[in-house]
Amino acid sequence: MQMQRKRTRSHPQKYKKNKTSTVDFFVLREPLRDVKQPEQTGSAISVNLDSLKKPEDKFGREVFDQLMDMAKTGKRFVDFSNTLNLNERMRVHHIAEQFGVEHFCRGSNPFRYICALPRTGPRDNNFQYFGYIGLFGDVVDSIADKYICDIIPEEHRLKRIKRDGPPHHITLMTRPEIQTALKSMEEKFPEIMNDKSATTCGEEDSGLKTDLQKLLKLSAEHVKGDLEPVGLGKIAAQEENDNECYFVILNWPSASKFRNLLGLEPYDFHVTLAFKSGDIHNSSQRKNKSALMDPQPKLPERPLHQEEVAKMTHFLNYLKINPKYAHSFVSLGWVSPQAFQKGELTLLDLGDVGLDENEKRVVWQWTRNWEWNVKAWQQDYDSQKSH
Repeated sequence: MQMQRKRTRSHPQKYKKNKTSTVDFFVLREPLRDVKQPEQTGSAISVNLDSLKKPEDKFGREVFDQLMDMAKTGKRFVDFSNTLNLNERMRVHHIAEQFGVEHFCRGSNPFRYICALPRTGPRDNNFQYFGYIGLFGDVVDSIADKYICDIIPEEHRLKRIKRDGPPHHITLMTRPEIQTALKSMEEKFPEIMNDKSATTCGEEDSGLKTDLQKLLKLSAEHVKGDLEPVGLGKIAAQEENDNECYFVILNWPSASKFRNLLGLEPYDFHVTLAFKSGDIHNSSQRKNKSALMDPQPKLPERPLHQEEVAKMTHFLNYLKINPKYAHSFVSLGWVSPQAFQKGELTLLDLGDVGLDENEKRVVWQWTRNWEWNVKAWQQDYDSQKSH
């Protein structure tokens, strides 16, 4: 979307030779190379593209055209600007829902933006630069799905999704570490740093963006998908209003070796699953084997996702709302009507799902008498399940 972008500090400032104090917001991606990309299985929501009506206003048309291009060309993502205001973001969510694609916000303001992905199967495996460098995709999501269990409160899962969006990730390098890695690349890989053909960045892009793309490519050359889950971990911080965090502890041999090559300290690799009020990062509480839950909880025999979609489909039918929204409700963490109260559902949350104004009003009114309404709905749901 061609809109003026703010100058921000979303990225690590270039080491000393960089004279620019601020840089544009951007996201970079590089495929994970040693693991076959997951096969696309067809859209989870059937949409007749020819039946979709293009909005009449300029903004709506631009959003519609980008999503239509993704739907028809097989493009794997659309990143919308981080400068959109609240009403524009709600428009993007609503239009994206008409296409049956996955859509979610990620990041913190002023760097928060909307990403849209095809809902055609597991997410692509890739390294992403988004202030930090992390691994995203099916190799990570499949580990997270295995360890999400009843012991983790639904409202804690919601908090993570509101920060990150539905995709899980494994941090490879933190924001401060990227500067160290770039300096190390100049010393150990000068041929890569001096090769102008090594990236897809254009001449108009900043030197920092070009160097970050080279760092991503180097990461993809050295780091493999050799992820070894150790178990479910948990740490707590009583000084932070009894905050607690759940995560999968990992061994990642190739990543450890690569970090050592670039002069970075050993790192506790993990997949964050949920937290009460915020993620916990401090040197006194490690996310390694010392944080393993004892005993380890019993893991579900199958991912909860299918059951949760079925439950939300019934709920939407119960309210006489199009059940197509069930996938978005679940992917954004609203896995049951009970979660509405636990997670303190707001009208803004309903806008993120993509509901129109009338549909939002119906759900919102239902939540106003939550205790009685949820009992009535549960009885109807249990009755249908028993037949």
